[in-house]
Amino acid sequence: KTVLCPAISYMATAEAIKRTGAIISFIDVNENGLIGEIDITRQIDAIVYVNLFGNLADYDRLNAYCQKYNIPLIEDAAQSLGSFYKKIPSGKLGDISSLSFAPSKPLPCFGNGGMVLTDNENEAELIRGMRYHSVGTAKLDYGFNSCLSNDHANVLTCLLLKYKKLLNNTNKIRQVYDNKLSKYGINSIKTQSGTISNNHKFVIKTQERDKLKQYLSTKNIETQIHYTLPLGKMKMFWTSTQMPIADRFSQDVLSLPIHPFLKEEEVEYVCKCIGDFYGF
Repeated sequence: KTVLCPAISYMATAEAIKRTGAIISFIDVNENGLIGEIDITRQIDAIVYVNLFGNLADYDRLNAYCQKYNIPLIEDAAQSLGSFYKKIPSGKLGDISSLSFAPSKPLPCFGNGGMVLTDNENEAELIRGMRYHSVGTAKLDYGFNSCLSNDHANVLTCLLLKYKKLLNNTNKIRQVYDNKLSKYGINSIKTQSGTISNNHKFVIKTQERDKLKQYLSTKNIETQIHYTLPLGKMKMFWTSTQMPIADRFSQDVLSLPIHPFLKEEEVEYVCKCIGDFYGF
């Protein structure tokens, strides 16, 4: 089996494919790091796509391709809970969709955890069996002990009640960044028309990324690089396939601080320091 996977994501996306024994066929991304145009001649048995930084990929295009060739579409929604594609929530934009509740994700618990979503009852029963020692009606040879603990579930239940408010707060932070940095001509990752992002990350692109990161560090501003290498350049997934946009993307992106409790004056300070770096 061969599974199509975008070149930019956290390694867990490709690792999940590799664990099944399937061949990973990496595809280049667009300028916003989302899965690019599908232009391949060999047989593909499934597509995994990633809503990077909370921004939703072009679901209609991907779904049409999968329906044409009768293959499943798998949504990696680990970063996009609370995002919407034409009023359809992320988590419902795939035959199977996966969520992550790791501490760095939009809806975090104190430890790692996740959820799989599907409207297909047969697939749901298989997943339930795999989750807990193959117990249930699914005919499986083996399963795992992969259940969310009660205390982690309680944390998530509490946060879910506040999630909409938290997303609104983060969106306000995003708007401050957009207003301030647009005056400097800073290029940020864009949200596709017709979609609503949960603003999981605020990511800018600059060819002076490393110098800017170092400068902001001297101003006590922590930034992150997501991601330093395309998946196909990692040793465990190495491929000779050329993915020039993904290569450039990994060299230019820088994630600025963003979370629901960030104060507006803190965002303005970050923007001022970026302006100082560029001499504005």
